[in-house]
Amino acid sequence: MRTSLVLAVVGMGLAMGSPAIGQQVESVMVTSSAGPGPGSARAMSRDTVERMGELLGFDELQLDVALEMFKDVVDKRQSLGDAMRRDIEEARELAEGGDFSEMFSRIKEVTGKNQDAVEALEQTYLQDVRAMLTPEQEAEWPKVERLHRRRQHMGSLTFSQANVDIDNLVRTEFENVYARPEIAEVLERWTVQVDGLLVERARKAEDIGGGDGFQGGVFFLGDGEEDPYKPLRNIDERLVSASDQAVRAIGGVLEDDSVERAWVRKAFARVYRQTDGERRLEAANALEDLTTEQQEQLAVLTARHERDVSAARDRWVAAEKDREADNTFPPGMTVIISGQEPTPSDEARKAVKELDERLEGTLASILTEQQLAQLPESRVEEDGMRFAPAGGSSRSIRIGG
Repeated sequence: MRTSLVLAVVGMGLAMGSPAIGQQVESVMVTSSAGPGPGSARAMSRDTVERMGELLGFDELQLDVALEMFKDVVDKRQSLGDAMRRDIEEARELAEGGDFSEMFSRIKEVTGKNQDAVEALEQTYLQDVRAMLTPEQEAEWPKVERLHRRRQHMGSLTFSQANVDIDNLVRTEFENVYARPEIAEVLERWTVQVDGLLVERARKAEDIGGGDGFQGGVFFLGDGEEDPYKPLRNIDERLVSASDQAVRAIGGVLEDDSVERAWVRKAFARVYRQTDGERRLEAANALEDLTTEQQEQLAVLTARHERDVSAARDRWVAAEKDREADNTFPPGMTVIISGQEPTPSDEARKAVKELDERLEGTLASILTEQQLAQLPESRVEEDGMRFAPAGGSSRSIRIGG
């Protein structure tokens, strides 16, 4: 079977697809994760409202009113989401005969209407909030608009590092330095620069016709065809560059690279996600009945694992950066072709998995059966690796054998 690539990305992180890459294939699996990722909270949240209050200097009454009005937004948004999910499930049935075009068309229509309705709902809310501002607070309103655009658009970008809100990262993880004038100046410059890029990106997305990013978009790539989303990817590269400049400037002020390292860890959260073995090692170090010899052995094991897995994760991040640079798939989508050679990302992930298996084996040789029984049980397995539980889900569709 030889075919052009046909992909559709739909709302709420659900993705579907059909045979890919213009080559002879027996089976193609398209998987999209709906789990939380860097900057993935695109919808307005309570945290967004509270942050608005901080930026505008709300008094207690203003904040209470803003939060109370937001409850109505949440209820209406939930109803819209429920209706969209029902319509998507009905649309999936259109593909049972093997023709995906009608399904794609219907899904695009459903998700587009939902996105428009949610955006209108949130814009009305912002207007209601703005109506109760004092003249002094009104002067600060552009900061709220920039915040809203970041929350709305960051999370649908094509490079993981572009999806991280640096201002929010420093505010939440480096609270002790966030208010320093020199840090605040760097972050203010970053928010203005990023806002301009996001506005430019939204306009280009409208020109392309796929909406914001890939939400609800359908595109076709045949052999040798130009990637229609290349203009958006170019802007995303500039967003990464702006963030890189900001974290390096902050590093110069702090005289360390702690913010830069936190940026990378948040951008590639899946790479740095605590494995089940690491969670069990952490629990083992906290056991109260360890002998002195066991404590020494665990200290050696912990240091060795941290050293080895750090290098393996660095290679994984490098592979992910290369993959994203060459990517023509929508963010959050993985296409697996039966018989395809392992990618560098696959190999890097395998190295982390093998280190985790070695960790588990050594841990079992140090602790007694009674001590092992006190450790947390393995719970979640993804791509052959066990992780501690985390929110989110994924949806897959297989085409072919």
